[in-house]
Amino acid sequence: MFLSQYKAFDSTTIDAISGLYESVARGHIDIVKRISQKSSFRMHTVQGSSVSIFYLLNQFSTKVSFEPVDYIRFVFLIRGGCHLILGATKQELVDTGSAYIMPNDECAVEHHPDGYSSLALRVSPEALARRLQNLTDHAVDQPIRFDQPLGGNERFLEFVRRPLFQAARELKFVSPQCVGAYMEALETLLLTRIVLHAPHNYRGLVDRPPEPAGSSRLRKAEDYIQANWNRHMTTDEIAETVQISGRTLYEMFLKKHRTTPSQYLRKLRLEKARDMLTSGGETSTMSAAIKCGFSSFAHFARSYRAAFGELPSETLKQAVGVTPRG
Repeated sequence: MFLSQYKAFDSTTIDAISGLYESVARGHIDIVKRISQKSSFRMHTVQGSSVSIFYLLNQFSTKVSFEPVDYIRFVFLIRGGCHLILGATKQELVDTGSAYIMPNDECAVEHHPDGYSSLALRVSPEALARRLQNLTDHAVDQPIRFDQPLGGNERFLEFVRRPLFQAARELKFVSPQCVGAYMEALETLLLTRIVLHAPHNYRGLVDRPPEPAGSSRLRKAEDYIQANWNRHMTTDEIAETVQISGRTLYEMFLKKHRTTPSQYLRKLRLEKARDMLTSGGETSTMSAAIKCGFSSFAHFARSYRAAFGELPSETLKQAVGVTPRG
């Protein structure tokens, strides 16, 4: 038996089982029959912050309808089959070791005519999305959708089912004061394995060829500069923000842009200043310099002329047709 020291429910009465389904899983029993006079229902569970493990031993014949919930359920059958309905899709899971996923935002029906035992994971969709985003460095703006069934997916069974079952056995030997830290480490492992090995709609993002070394850090540095171009910042500040050394940042900008981070920032500021002056929205070259992060107007004028071949006052004069103010 799995999670033997974490017993949460043990009953032989139909009313108690019905109440358990409603309170724990938003499930409503449609059919429940005793398989024998000794039929019982047991639930063992250990809870984590974003992942919880359940061991269920059901010796009743049951058919249960589930409402949408706020978690995704990964179910690994140990014994007994299941007639599963997810939305408009029906599936027959008859093999020992079959697995399936119940999405959080769909109604579902589980029919276990001969009872069953299983290990199940409850996973926070938000935690799963965060893990996917951290692993791929891309925004996850749509819900993660999984393909069904997973019973024949050897990669999923090998790298998700196996560590789950191992953990359910190992927890017997973990002292109570260490369970919290154990579950925290297990959550990271299982969330990572689900993202990497389960078939889902972000599969192409996960399996794409790796970007050149450091490209994600460089992109973050560029984004940081774009978001803060009009205030004072140093190369060290940018490097610290994206968690690399100043020297590495310097070399990455040279390789991609053939310029240094400070020169990249100055060029961006000059382009912003030119946009202000040519649009007619700014009638003071001094004001444009200050708004674009230049503390020295003389430095601004020299840099502007070197970049565009004319002084900022000349740009403004052509734009508004009047003699510019300083």
